[in-house]
Amino acid sequence: MYLIGLDLGTTGCKSMVFDTTGQILGEHYIEYEVTFLPDGGAEQDAELWWQYAAEAVAAAVRKAGIDPKEAAGISVSSQGCAFVPVGRDGKPLANAISWYDTRALPQARALYARYGEKELFYRLGHPAESLVFPEILRLKEEAPELYQKTWKFLMPHDYLICRMTGRAVTDPSMASGSMCYDVPTGAWARDLLREYGIDEEKLPEICEAGTVAGTLLPEAAAQMGLCCGTVVAVGMQDQKIAEEVFADAKNLDEMGLGIPDITKVFLKLKEMGCDIPTDVYTIPYGVKTLMKYKKEKEAKKNA
Repeated sequence: MYLIGLDLGTTGCKSMVFDTTGQILGEHYIEYEVTFLPDGGAEQDAELWWQYAAEAVAAAVRKAGIDPKEAAGISVSSQGCAFVPVGRDGKPLANAISWYDTRALPQARALYARYGEKELFYRLGHPAESLVFPEILRLKEEAPELYQKTWKFLMPHDYLICRMTGRAVTDPSMASGSMCYDVPTGAWARDLLREYGIDEEKLPEICEAGTVAGTLLPEAAAQMGLCCGTVVAVGMQDQKIAEEVFADAKNLDEMGLGIPDITKVFLKLKEMGCDIPTDVYTIPYGVKTLMKYKKEKEAKKNA
């Protein structure tokens, strides 16, 4: 039995094949670029995201020399805070907007001015930046036809899983980079969406990392050199999962504060009247999944 990892970074895509002990059996890496525009825009071709992802997986499987039938599953990590509008077939309707893009800074600043910088920061965990929600507001203003045609606005992790399974899902670590994810409640900020006329149905479902998103569709399986029906698991934002794996490998308790902890810290400091800096980032992660993994690892050690 083998496991496959796929990471879609900002400028490169990598896939690795592992055995159940964590040994790397095969890997493949492909580089690509971000297109920077004169008006502050930064975009990528999401169709190339998919092509390179599929190519990286197929090459890693070939290098590993495994039988695709023995691949137990595949999961994804990716860059955060970028997104692409897709149609009902899961394919791009326009270029993906990179997290480098600054065109929606006016919308982001207006949002924070409307609600108050600190109050919104306590909820969204981000300073005012040109991220997913402000960019969707910009697109709705500047390209209303594109907004109406869009089935889902998907971040890179979500987009790859959608192309693989047909299902639009994300996880808390990815959702937190959107500026419309309510950190304390762990759900989309419905009041913000309603006030600004953004349909919640256009956002992916939020699922815990490690849960099954679905299985590989025939077309995706053929492109990736895998078998139709291979399990696809919900992943995480690349920076956060790398941090947690590193912490585990080095036997550290934590590299950062988990979502329940950071929320309690911020709210307690707020009650105390402390001035909380709003230029830091709060990135929740798959607490349940990681705690389950750590408990299972500890149980095996003590068996």
